[in-house]
Amino acid sequence: MKNLTLEFRQAMVPFAADFDPASLKQPSTALGLVIADKDINQVPRFHAGVILAACEPRCEVVMRIPEGGHGSMLSPMPPLETSRVAQRLLSDPPNFDRRQVIPALHSRIAEFFLRTLASAP
Repeated sequence: MKNLTLEFRQAMVPFAADFDPASLKQPSTALGLVIADKDINQVPRFHAGVILAACEPRCEVVMRIPEGGHGSMLSPMPPLETSRVAQRLLSDPPNFDRRQVIPALHSRIAEFFLRTLASAP
């Protein structure tokens, strides 16, 4: 019987404390990162940057979103209550263009999966 199990990983604004950096030096599957530079919840230099430094060159940045925040990858963006912590952490930064970025993000993630799954053993 042929095993049709597929393995891949996609991490969007990863929380570095959840990972042992040593375990990422030789990832067993393709690892793609999405980095939101304006994330105030998981500041990239302390989270995505740490993971990227641990796994390079065996992982890749699928997309860096210069104006993206912590919730910028949510599609659709859920309703957020005004004056709540969730609104501050998840709302799009002022210059984030959701209509342009989200389709590009979806396309890049799909391309990453197609490319890495096609080359999987």
